[in-house]
Order: sequence, then C-alpha cells, then structure tokens
Amino acid sequence: MSIPSLTKPIAPAPLGGPREPIEWTFDPWSEGVARPLAAVASTLGVVSLACFSRLPLPACTVLVLGIVVLMAPGFVASRFRIDDAGVSRRVAFLPWSQMPWDRVKSATLRRRGLLVEARGALGFLANLRTWALPLPAKADDGAARERLLAWRDARRNNDGD
Repeated sequence: MSIPSLTKPIAPAPLGGPREPIEWTFDPWSEGVARPLAAVASTLGVVSLACFSRLPLPACTVLVLGIVVLMAPGFVASRFRIDDAGVSRRVAFLPWSQMPWDRVKSATLRRRGLLVEARGALGFLANLRTWALPLPAKADDGAARERLLAWRDARRNNDGD
C-alpha cells in the first residue's frame, strides 16, 4: 500500500476559507515502554559522558541541557498542529516552534507519522531542519492520519489538482 505524499505547500488562504487546524498529542509512554526507556537510557549515557569529560562546570551544564532538549522528544509528550499558517510543534516545556508553509520543501505521510522537510535543508545539519511528527497508534488521537489525508484532499480540491 502506497502512502500518499503532501509535497506541495498549502496556500495560506484557500478560496473555500480557512481550513480547520489539525492538532494532536503524542505521548511515547502510551505507545509502549521500550522506546522511551531506550531514549532515557541513551540520554543518561550521553549525559554521564558529558559529566565525566572534565569540562568546566558551566560548559558541562550547557552541554547537558542541550543533550536533554535534543533527546526529550523520545520520552516526553509532544503537541503538534497543522493549519493554514504552517506546521507547529511543542515538546514538553519548550515554546512552540513553527515552520511556515513557504519554508516547507515537502511533507510526507509515513507509517509512523508525518515527515516535514524544510527548504534549504542541505548538509549535515539537514536532519535538524527536518521534523518527524509522530502519529499516535494506540491512543484516541489515532484518527489524526485520516484528518491529515482529508486536509490534503481538501487542499488538492482547492488548488485544482
């Protein structure tokens, strides 16, 4: 079964009026404990390496905070939103970050979630500019995939595809 792609940017104000936004929450612990435990264990391992690296305390503190922030999506709940302005995400206690549609190169719906690639995402930093938005498989929000497909179909109908 082929999974459709959302490759064209969505117009900010379609002729049919603004579309209803799609929002969902992904909690890794509700999907099973193996992956979040692995994320916590790997975070603790990297943090312990940073602590034993003999760096000065301020540098070690900044490094540990950076590691925890980068690894947090693996073990804390995240919120996601797709609307006419773009794609937004919020991980735990961090503020919302948004990628407007004019910065989106492609958005592909995959088995485990939505993969959103930013324009100009080249080189070794490309993975930091690509967002993986996981979709819940077991929770009540499991209908997010169907809502994404309906949203894409509405966009295609308005754009004349």
